[in-house]
Amino acid sequence: MASICPKCRQPLDEDAAATRIVEDAVRLEVEMYQFYRLGRLRANDGIQREVFEELFAKEKDHIEAIERKYHVHLDPRVRQMPPDAEAILASWIFEGIDMSEPSGSVRPLYEKALLMERRTRDFFVRRSLELPAGPGRETCRELAAEEDEHVAILEAELWQFEAAVSGGG
Repeated sequence: MASICPKCRQPLDEDAAATRIVEDAVRLEVEMYQFYRLGRLRANDGIQREVFEELFAKEKDHIEAIERKYHVHLDPRVRQMPPDAEAILASWIFEGIDMSEPSGSVRPLYEKALLMERRTRDFFVRRSLELPAGPGRETCRELAAEEDEHVAILEAELWQFEAAVSGGG
């Protein structure tokens, strides 16, 4: 008989590899969530802020979908980091991004977002190749495919944004 999640009362996946993979997914997704959340607060420009707002909303929805699907049920404190932890994460996450660049300079934001999405996708592709056939491998493949979709969306958004700014679209 399958175990039941005490929070949402749905059946739990009892495969240990799949559970560990979901924990890794949540960690990587929370990093992206924090990048977008902190970026909204740090943006000095309305266009940058808009981009961060949109990316933040999408990432928030994605984390909530992972929580529902895999019964993660994150503690709300994970989303609101203490200032010292925020500063440590921000030193890495905003490295190479000048938030004071002129209006419309969103390429560095998208490049960092793409770097993080590709890193997450590649992590799950590698893990899927290391695992034997079974639920863990399938979970990795699902998560890698989701991240691949995110990469394609971000690339298209960046292209559209730059085309509009340059007058080509």
